[in-house]
Parts: sequence; structure tokens; C-alpha cells
Amino acid sequence: MIPQIYVACDGDWNEPEVQISGSVKALTDFGETLNETEEYVKYDIAVQNNEYYPANIKALVVESSESGGDRLTVTINESCFSLIGTTVALNKLGDSLLNFFDVETSIGEHFQLDYYESNEILNETKCHLIFMCDR
Repeated sequence: MIPQIYVACDGDWNEPEVQISGSVKALTDFGETLNETEEYVKYDIAVQNNEYYPANIKALVVESSESGGDRLTVTINESCFSLIGTTVALNKLGDSLLNFFDVETSIGEHFQLDYYESNEILNETKCHLIFMCDR
């Protein structure tokens, strides 16, 4: 199943702020997709205009890997957003999406995921991730 999410960036490729958005269903479906990924998968995803995040990303890579210490490696460039990690790492983010977004979630609700020392979800990255319900 192709995730029905949108990925957009502020365009600062040195320290990008990335918004991953969609409906509650799209975000929970994405969480389930992360929990089920056992190999490399590349998705072509739709784009939408966003005045705060003008750089639309048209591809999403989710890859299960044997390395990474059960934390995700996140990268982004002008054309692709990648989440790579062990199945445990992918499940941590997948479960976070499933636990946060539910039938009581309102448009505009979001959570932010940033790297910090002793972070248990992300390997070191300068990407700032915002997961937002926007419809």
C-alpha cells in the first residue's frame, strides 16, 4: 500500500525541518507500514503546496536494515526522504504514530521528533521531523 502522506521540507538542506502530514488514517496507515516493512521499499508519494514547507518531496524510502543500533537513520534531499533502521527501530516510530494519532485527534495536532544525545529513536541527524494531522 502506498502511504497517503505528504512530505515537505523548509528547504534548508543543512538542517532541514521536515513535515510528514496527512489525515489520521493516512498517518496510522503509515505507522502500520513502518511496522510491516522487512526490506527496502520506495514509494512515489503525492505532493501538496505548503507555504511553510515549500520543498515537496516526491519519494519515500523505508528500509529495514541490520545496522543502526535499533534507531532510525533519517536523510532527506530534494527528491527523497529516507527512514532506514532495524525492524525494532521502524516499529518504534510506527508505534508512536499509532499511539499518537487516533479518532480524537484534531487537525493541527502534531508531534515533533528531534535528535538529542541518548535518543532512543533516532541516530544522529540534523533533520527535525514534524508529524502532523492536516486534514
